[in-house]
Amino acid sequence: MRASPYGPKPTFPAVSYWLNSAGDMSRRFPGSRPALIWLVSTMDRIKKIPGQEAYATRTRLTFPAPTNLSLSRGDENIVFSEEDSNESYLEAFDQAGYQVWLQVEPAMADIPALIDLVMERYHHHPCVVGFGVDVEWYRWSEKENEDVAVTDEQARAWLQHLRQ
Repeated sequence: MRASPYGPKPTFPAVSYWLNSAGDMSRRFPGSRPALIWLVSTMDRIKKIPGQEAYATRTRLTFPAPTNLSLSRGDENIVFSEEDSNESYLEAFDQAGYQVWLQVEPAMADIPALIDLVMERYHHHPCVVGFGVDVEWYRWSEKENEDVAVTDEQARAWLQHLRQ
């Protein structure tokens, strides 16, 4: 299953929904384990005029900034939420033995910085088995209405950074 903060409406489903739905889906495929792609950042939206939104060049992480965030790691294209939207879900997925890939919609943000921020925050969860970049939103421009293709070299560099 894939979960994004902007997906389900009118409110984001409770932990029980994800546990039940992913568990039910997994039971349909013998030998599988419940797994989720869990978005921890989305393209930031700004209001241009009342009633209209536009995408910014930033990504909004769904957790607060670390207290030890240094300016050298700072990135004007990364913004944070006031509260952590993921912790209670990840704790439940840990207890249930589910697998979770944390994913970002990077916009113009630095991918290694996003990897560091996300993995430093959530690496302690046994359910976290991977990290993903939604390349549809990599270097995406509203003006051009398209993204920039990720090269094999970039992908290898991100993977190497993640593994470090």
